[in-house]
Amino acid sequence: MLQVRILLRMGDHLKAQKTLATIDTTALLKRESIRLDGLRAFFYQCTGDVKSFYQAVEKFADADISIDTEYTLLKADALLTEGSIEAARECLEKRINGTQTPESLYKLYNNLAQCDDRFGLREQKLTHLRQAWREWKKRPEPNAIEYLIHNLAIEMVRNSELKNAKELLNEVLSLINQSQPEQILMWHNVVIDTAREAQSVELLKVAYATFEEHFPHWNCTAAQKLTVKITRLRMYFNDGLQSDTKDFVAQIGEIFDELYLLSASEQLSALKEISHNITQVILTNKGQRSVIAELNGLLDRCDSIAIALSDTVKAQLETLPPALVNQRIHWLGLQHYLEKIRIRQSTASFPKQALESLFKCQKESAELHQSKRIHRVAIHAWMIICDEYVAYLDQFFSHKPSWAIDLKEQHQDTAISALYAAEEILNERRVSGGFEEVMVGVAYFYLKLFDDKAAAQYWMSQFDEGNWSLQHYAQWFRDMYSWVKSVTG
Repeated sequence: MLQVRILLRMGDHLKAQKTLATIDTTALLKRESIRLDGLRAFFYQCTGDVKSFYQAVEKFADADISIDTEYTLLKADALLTEGSIEAARECLEKRINGTQTPESLYKLYNNLAQCDDRFGLREQKLTHLRQAWREWKKRPEPNAIEYLIHNLAIEMVRNSELKNAKELLNEVLSLINQSQPEQILMWHNVVIDTAREAQSVELLKVAYATFEEHFPHWNCTAAQKLTVKITRLRMYFNDGLQSDTKDFVAQIGEIFDELYLLSASEQLSALKEISHNITQVILTNKGQRSVIAELNGLLDRCDSIAIALSDTVKAQLETLPPALVNQRIHWLGLQHYLEKIRIRQSTASFPKQALESLFKCQKESAELHQSKRIHRVAIHAWMIICDEYVAYLDQFFSHKPSWAIDLKEQHQDTAISALYAAEEILNERRVSGGFEEVMVGVAYFYLKLFDDKAAAQYWMSQFDEGNWSLQHYAQWFRDMYSWVKSVTG
């Protein structure tokens, strides 16, 4: 059972599935059998099969939930995701009263704070996060940095306690093992998010400076260092700290030279990320022909390498079972990326096949998530269909008007259906947390597809009521928000 957990943490879901299936249940003691039931639920949760996760949790005996923290956390997660917030709270509070171990208490208090958040109880949320922090300090577990410390630091900023948040982050840095790349990277990401929430350029620069200080000395593989370099490009751009274009081009060149360090799957993911970064930089250098030509050359190089790896994607999609939701979605996303390249490379004739495949992949992703009751991801998948349709429509109208007509005839209904599917999920949810981007997106596409200002104003008001900080979002989202506001008032 331990091996399954290790494989899940490593992200090898297929091997974890096979290992889990080989466990001999006939030889297990009663307590071991209970542990196995919990492991199955955890497996479904990690792999993204929410429907099976709920079904597994429903089989938990009340007696086991009351004495086992893992069972309690899994049960509360299921209840919270379904919107049964009060039941989730009761489940967590009962277990808190029955345990004294720090590693259990910090997890329970952190999850209790999530319930407070859904109820809008900000003071209670902060209190429970502080309690979780006090327990975590007794036996620090690095994995909790990315959720517990993140939650507490952000909530402190929202409570006008930036000084306390900085002290918290400094104390965490002193408690973690700074020779471990994973720990310092998790800490760094929390500092970045805290700086964005506080809209503090000073803290943001400190976070990046600390990162630059530690990064060269990390005891990690060349492939891991390359992955960090690629991710860092996007972060620097979105935070407005990107170096000049010449330096950016040089960094991309260095990354190309090291791509061989990655597996085929990792190379495709890296190329997808790099292509997005290059496209962002191109948009900020309009009118500079020589610069644009150089950047387009880099983009073409990304495309060529990616297309050469297309058989890898095809093979994975032909063999991966739908039950491994997260894995299948990953490869569908890469197929989607390859179709965008094929559309970009089409110059002589309308890219009918590539567009059909692109929308087909995204529709499968949306439907798969929805069938597994993963509504948060399903709604974003539906919105991507709208985004692709509108983007290509605008692009074709500018350069290939006849293609725009073909696209509208063949896929307008697809985009409209996707918008309605996304809106239906929004209307059915009893909580709005996690759907902030979608609200603005729905408003945007109501304007783009129907020029419906009333519908757009409604969803913008839903977003604004949450007082969400725009600094947490990428530049493209902030631009979308500003444009819709300019149209709707």
